[in-house]
Amino acid sequence: TNYPNPFSDKTIISFTLPRHENVTILIHDFAGRLVERLFDGILEDGTHSITFSPKALRPGTYQCTVHAGPLLRSRSLLLVR
Repeated sequence: TNYPNPFSDKTIISFTLPRHENVTILIHDFAGRLVERLFDGILEDGTHSITFSPKALRPGTYQCTVHAGPLLRSRSLLLVR
């Protein structure tokens, strides 16, 4: 999940891992282009939070994808100014 959504200057993306995993968090624009790689590495089990603070992005809808081992979750983010 992320909070707040919609957001204007930053949003916090939270997720829970049942075991340690290689995690990749990507942000894509509405056209599917990669705009930011927020995280790429190994995290231990438990709850984690990553802050997304887009400085140069235009207002609009973005897709956050969290890859954790075999799991894949996506969520829409709405950036407003």
